[in-house]
Amino acid sequence: MSIHLSHMKNKETPLLLLLAAIQFTNILDFMIMMPMGKQIMEYYDITNTAFNFLVASYVFAAGLSGIVAANFLDNFDRRNSLIFTYGGFLVGTFLCAVAPSFAFLITARIFTGIFGGIIGAQILAIIADVVPFERRASAMGVTMASFSLASVIGVPMGIFISEPWGWKAPFFLIAGVGVLVWIYSFKMIPSLKSHLGNKRNKAFEIFSVAFRKGSPRVALIMMVIMTTGHFMVVPNIANFVQFNLGFTERELLLVYLIGGLVSLFSNPFVGKQADRFGKQKVFVIMVLLNSIPILLLTNLQASGMVLTLCITAMFFAFSSGRFSPAQALITQAVEPRFRGSFMSFLSAMQQIGAGIGAVISGLVMSQAPDKSYIGFPMVGVISVIVGLTCLFFIGKIKPLPSSN
Repeated sequence: MSIHLSHMKNKETPLLLLLAAIQFTNILDFMIMMPMGKQIMEYYDITNTAFNFLVASYVFAAGLSGIVAANFLDNFDRRNSLIFTYGGFLVGTFLCAVAPSFAFLITARIFTGIFGGIIGAQILAIIADVVPFERRASAMGVTMASFSLASVIGVPMGIFISEPWGWKAPFFLIAGVGVLVWIYSFKMIPSLKSHLGNKRNKAFEIFSVAFRKGSPRVALIMMVIMTTGHFMVVPNIANFVQFNLGFTERELLLVYLIGGLVSLFSNPFVGKQADRFGKQKVFVIMVLLNSIPILLLTNLQASGMVLTLCITAMFFAFSSGRFSPAQALITQAVEPRFRGSFMSFLSAMQQIGAGIGAVISGLVMSQAPDKSYIGFPMVGVISVIVGLTCLFFIGKIKPLPSSN
């Protein structure tokens, strides 16, 4: 990652690293739910369908809050709004750690989603404000590496400490680390008001921006579709490799560790190639490549660990590799004064798409008496078909002359 940071101006590097740290804790809070799925299902005695609804509760809450926030987010200093929402997110994470019942946990996940769902959009808006377009995909590749770090460091550590101390322990850890990052944010994030100008965005004005003809609407549709297909598979990987392939929790740790290590290097690399050869071209390649591990993974029978780890690593690398070029293209599709609101609205709709994907997979799949999953191959086919439809939209996202 340091190799690619060297291509950026020195003043950008500390801010990007801090934003990556914020995104790391945000993503880890969401990702840790999936490998904890087996423990949570046993702790509260719930079914796979109920667990998928637990996952969906976060993303639906994040989506709805993002829609609301999109109406006023660009009317504030980006620094202040990010620090406020990150603080609320940390409170929600702590509530998850102390949840005494399944109903309380769902409520805590909803609360966390209300704040956590807005954070990613604010980070993208800050990067778009600070980093010029010609380096933007590389910068976003750095923050996208936080997904990989969450897999390499956070998820394995969460699995490791959950064995002796239970599934709640990782949430205590995330909240504790997050508080330190939050305190540091007051010092490191500069005031960002250049997008305000002399004109404040009107309430609900972002809806006309998002749904009007042209690039914003195309970008919105494409990202919702891509996220829906992605989350048909993602929430079920951990439970599938444990219940169907017989992985222990320690072996599950390797799935996230190796997959995260691969994407830790692939995400910045893909971002750099997107800046060099074209964001649209690289996006298309990533979408096509991502279809391969989805079909292989969802059709795996009792296989060797090496083969399983190779396939899951491919999935981590190719699936995350789609987002850097796509998001870099989208940031230039709207005027700077609407950028934060639009990215929030876009993130909100992605969250709703993720919730739909999780619910669909929960309805398509079922569990046999031995708790093995039935229907995962069908989920894989649907996910690939949904993902490939993004290819019809990417070429229609055009830059605005004033948006770089």
